[in-house]
Amino acid sequence: TAPDGWKNSVRHNLSLNKCFEKVENKLSGSSRKGCLWALNPAKIEKMEEEMQKWKRKDLGAIRRSMANP
Repeated sequence: TAPDGWKNSVRHNLSLNKCFEKVENKLSGSSRKGCLWALNPAKIEKMEEEMQKWKRKDLGAIRRSMANP
């Protein structure tokens, strides 16, 4: 698993972005409390617009980041 600092950073950034929402992890068989992040269905169009904007801005950077996630 990832280091705690990295996980907290991802959670923080997802919580600030209205395109994502926290959903209860119903598949978890353990007694631990947990949540997953999902795209907010009401914000999918906004997310697609943002991705197109970044694609026009720096397609090379997107390709490089996808090659080494």
